[in-house]
Amino acid sequence: MDVNKISVIITAHNRKKYILEALSSVINNNLSKDKLEIIIVKNYKDSVIDSEIERLSKQYNIISIIENDFRLGAKISKGVKSSSGDVITFLEDDDIYLPARLSNIFQIFEKDSNIIFYHNMFEIVGDKKINEIVSDYRHNIILACNDKRKIWKQIAKTEAKFNLSSMAIRASVLRSWMDLISRINLAVDNTLFYISLTEKGYLVIDPRIFTKFRVSDKKDCTKNEKELYPFVQSMTKKFY
Repeated sequence: MDVNKISVIITAHNRKKYILEALSSVINNNLSKDKLEIIIVKNYKDSVIDSEIERLSKQYNIISIIENDFRLGAKISKGVKSSSGDVITFLEDDDIYLPARLSNIFQIFEKDSNIIFYHNMFEIVGDKKINEIVSDYRHNIILACNDKRKIWKQIAKTEAKFNLSSMAIRASVLRSWMDLISRINLAVDNTLFYISLTEKGYLVIDPRIFTKFRVSDKKDCTKNEKELYPFVQSMTKKFY
C-alpha cells in the first residue's frame, strides 16, 4: 500500500495561546508540501488565529473546521472524515513536533505496508516531574508483529499507549472505528493504541524523540485515575 500523503489533525478546545506554535511546528517539518495535509479542528473562532490560518492556507494544504462537541474523539472523528491522507497523525494544540518527525513517519509507513501504528518517544515540556505523567518505562526498539499477544508484556513496558501527539495510524484502520472514536473523550490515546492491537498489522515503537509534550496546561491525570483505570482494564480484557 503506497503512502502518498500524511494528514496531521490538530485539535483544540477553548485554548488559544499555543495553537499557532503547534501549526508552525508542522509547517517547519522537512516533509514536502505535496505530501502534507493539515486539518485544524477547534471549537472557536478567533480573528487573529483564523487570519493567520487563512494566510498560511495559501501556501500549504490546510483545512480549518469548527467542531463544538467537547469530546476529543469527536474532533478527531471530524478530522479523519475530512482527511485524504493514507496515514493520519495527531497534534494536540499545546504540543510540538520536532522537524524530522513527519518525514520519518512517511518513510516508515512507505517502507512496509504491514505497519499500521507508529509511536515515537517524547520530551516533557512544563513544570511537572516526568514520573507524575508517565511510568518509569522507556521505549525499546520494537516492531510488534501480527501475533501481538506473544509480546504483550514487552509492548506494555513502553509508553506506546500514551500521548496522542506521538501517534500515527493508517487511515484505513481509523476509518473502520469512527463510530467508537467519535463517542470518547477520556484516554483517546489509550483507545487508539488498543484499536491498533486488535487489527492485523505491525506496531512500530520508536525510542527516538520527535515530539515535545507540554504538561503544564493539560488536565491532571490523577484527577481521572478512578475513571481511567477501569477503562484501561476493560480494554485490556477485550484485547485478551
